[in-house]
Amino acid sequence: EYKSYLRMCGRLACGLEQDDLISKCQYTTKDGKTTTPKWEGRSHVPRYNIPPTTQIPVLFSRVGDRVMRSMRWGLIPSSFKKSVKQFTLTTHNCCAETLLERPLYASCFKRGQRCIIPAEGFYEWNSKKGAEKIPHFVHVKGDEKKMLLMAGLYDFFFKGYITYSIMNYN
Repeated sequence: EYKSYLRMCGRLACGLEQDDLISKCQYTTKDGKTTTPKWEGRSHVPRYNIPPTTQIPVLFSRVGDRVMRSMRWGLIPSSFKKSVKQFTLTTHNCCAETLLERPLYASCFKRGQRCIIPAEGFYEWNSKKGAEKIPHFVHVKGDEKKMLLMAGLYDFFFKGYITYSIMNYN
């Protein structure tokens, strides 16, 4: 059930093993073949409490293929020329309604740098004033290990280091 105070994704959960994660991201090609994405980079470690700035598997298209690789959660634009530690904006979520008004996200969107973040769910805390902060786990109802696929935008920060932001809708 959707709660009006659950606005942004604060922590992710993805406890699937790498092979299970890849198999759940199968897709059908234009010629009707079912295939799995290619895996690139470091291997995936299943976790249930993934904070922003962590690297996790993200699915994106490249020259007709779908690729899954680890990316840093929290978009850093390719135009930023300082170190990661000097980037102080909070960019782990972006709002779909104002996406094209924010140059940081609009440039990625216009270049087609869109991705899918697979997870079993995410945690968000209530934000009512004076209320005790209680985490809520948002997930697909039904069978265990169902995937929640979230839209995102990514950018190349430097030398193959890719960062992304999860898109949400208020």
